Amino acid sequence: MENIISCGADGAPVMMGKEKGCLKLMKDENPEIILVHCVIHRENLVAKKITPPLNEVLRSVIKCINAIKANANFKRLFKQFCENKNADYVRLLLHIDGFQSGIA
Repeated sequence: MENIISCGADGAPVMMGKEKGCLKLMKDENPEIILVHCVIHRENLVAKKITPPLNEVLRSVIKCINAIKANANFKRLFKQFCENKNADYVRLLLHIDGFQSGIA
């Protein structure tokens, strides 16, 4: 535990709880650890609240990403496209909203 210098979490009570949250327990073990609320999760929360047009763009992008991820041929073509464009990344991450998936 002393080798961990920082940890981020999505803000869920099980992670961020002040008494029994995972990060609290980590802080008890290593008082020097830096704990942060994940920037990506914060950005996502803000994007959902900012404006309906921005949220609609976000939904469209997520729909496209999930469609590519759901089809092996689309994934292969997307990877090939990215490689041809010398992109830094050639894989997409699947987006799952906790409320939609039943895990939150």
